Amino acid sequence: MNPELPSAPLQGISSPLAFFPEITSAYDLVSIIFTVIFILWALYTLIAAYHWLRFARNSWIAVPAVGAHLFVSAVLMIYATSGFN
Repeated sequence: MNPELPSAPLQGISSPLAFFPEITSAYDLVSIIFTVIFILWALYTLIAAYHWLRFARNSWIAVPAVGAHLFVSAVLMIYATSGFN
């Protein structure tokens, strides 16, 4: 009536937060903060660009302005999220 014990020890349960990156320095923390800001910025920019192009009277002016904004802001945010390397 004695069940056989497993030969290997039981595996521990991993934390539900294990998918978050490990923060080892202040640079890692700042990089993660800038990544979150970048995601919020991208969402806001997409919504604002859609409304500007959809409801503006002279939307042909908006196209180069939105393009320039996306290029300059994306370059700055990619630099910020790269860990200041």
